[in-house]
Amino acid sequence: MVNSQDVKSKLETKYLQITQKNRNNIDSWIKDAIELQSNFFKKNGDFDEIYFSMLDNYNYYSKNRIQDFLKHKLSFFDNYIFTYLKKEDARAESSSIVAPLLYEVKENGRADVYNGFTETLLKDLIRFIGDHRAWAELLEECGSPNLELDNLANEIRQTANSKNIRKYKSLNRIIIFEDFVGTGTSLVSKFLNKPEIIGYINSLKEFGIKITFLFLEISVQGEDKLQEYINQNDFTDTIDYFVPQDSTGFIGYQGDFKNLTKKLKIRDEEYSLNALVSSYLETPNNTIALFWKSNNRDWKPLFPRTNWSLLEREDDLKELEDLLDKCDFRCSPGVQLSAIKTDRKINLILLVLLNNLNNIAYAQATTIVAKILDSPCGLIHQILYALKNAGYIKLEGDFSNVKLTRLGKSTIAGVCKLPKWNDFIDENALI
Repeated sequence: MVNSQDVKSKLETKYLQITQKNRNNIDSWIKDAIELQSNFFKKNGDFDEIYFSMLDNYNYYSKNRIQDFLKHKLSFFDNYIFTYLKKEDARAESSSIVAPLLYEVKENGRADVYNGFTETLLKDLIRFIGDHRAWAELLEECGSPNLELDNLANEIRQTANSKNIRKYKSLNRIIIFEDFVGTGTSLVSKFLNKPEIIGYINSLKEFGIKITFLFLEISVQGEDKLQEYINQNDFTDTIDYFVPQDSTGFIGYQGDFKNLTKKLKIRDEEYSLNALVSSYLETPNNTIALFWKSNNRDWKPLFPRTNWSLLEREDDLKELEDLLDKCDFRCSPGVQLSAIKTDRKINLILLVLLNNLNNIAYAQATTIVAKILDSPCGLIHQILYALKNAGYIKLEGDFSNVKLTRLGKSTIAGVCKLPKWNDFIDENALI
């Protein structure tokens, strides 16, 4: 019989080796998964060899590995908007994790980061680029600026800014990050092949705007489907894509693991490629299911598709609302940010909320604060990174946990307290 303690130690060591984490960074649900798996192999010792063989071949993208790839590729481009493929059917907990990664890898002044739906971005860009070029033609006809043209330019700029788009005058490329492309169904069949998207890309093509996809992994099947789409629509000079040099292309595992999945009663998805791939962001359903799916009995996965610690905590909302009711913001000048035009007191309130949420993952912080302030998540993203660049907050760890710096803490000193009665007295009335 297999010694469960030995298996547990071996599983933990292998997990740390794959993810490049240390023992202090193992999440509680991963510890539970290791415990449950070790008990399973104690009773089913015939399966541990094939399982550890799969772990030996596992391809894991850590945050540093992804950042290195993105930074390397972005260094070749100028005047681009950096975004990720966000569709209306995207899982919120997955897409919100990607946003801080985009902000962290971009170089200041070289790109805009966009966090909205990709289809909306394409549609809005066509509008604003078209409006700007029409304005430029009017300017050329007039020969010199005038008040009417200045007002028109301001209107275009303000409307674009309200849509979180600032780089439309000199834009020449849209760079879209999409971590995994398996069969190509989600990317090509369900997105790129939509008549509206084809129309948008044709319009961007006329404007001379290129679209570059950055993938971590794309299968042979997915690449064939994407290349066929590019050729059929005459987008050869408009769409290109890159993957890391060490990308494995979703190569399927060749070992005999079916008896193990049958024993666990965990069926693979129809899109499974028998791959062994995950990232710190998520695990694609092209990966063998036992690595991301539970059987709700004696098996929990090491690389679940949903990171439960990043989901919104509803209890935080009421707690934060009560906190703000007890704060006195009147005596503080607020926080002025040069990178974004927002109310000083709103920026200060944001710092107070983040301080109370201490060390919360960026994805959670964004959604919670957006609800408290009744503001779009895109605007909260911009304020957070303006606060970071100004030195008020810092981001740490795989999931960009938000912490106030010494400057941030000193800025909110004295705000988080109930006002005194004499704060309400008008001293002039006592004269």
